[in-house]
This record gives sequence, C-alpha cells and structure tokens, in this order.
Amino acid sequence: MSWDIAAKENLPTLYDAAYLAVAEITAKDSRETCEFWTADERLVNTLGERKKYVKLLGT
Repeated sequence: MSWDIAAKENLPTLYDAAYLAVAEITAKDSRETCEFWTADERLVNTLGERKKYVKLLGT
C-alpha cells in the first residue's frame, strides 16, 4: 500500500507514504477517521485536499 500511495501522490520518500498507509489502514479497520499530524508543511501542501486526514502541527 505504501508504494501505491507514494506513486499516486508523487511523494519523494517512502516513509511519508508508509505513515499515510498506517493512518488509512487504521481508519479502515476501525471505521473511524485516523488523523495524521505532521510538522512537514511541504507534505501537507503536496497532498492538498486529497488527504483531509493529514493535519499540520501548530494549526
């Protein structure tokens, strides 16, 4: 799943995609939103509105 996310979102690092995959799998298993908080403003801006569960720390 991480590779798919990295390719689809054009992410330069696989570890960002791995964290996103964990959040998506957790949300699917629990049937609840699993927010992913990060200080990586570039990642948040790259994902834009496509991944609304990704939040910027400090906002």
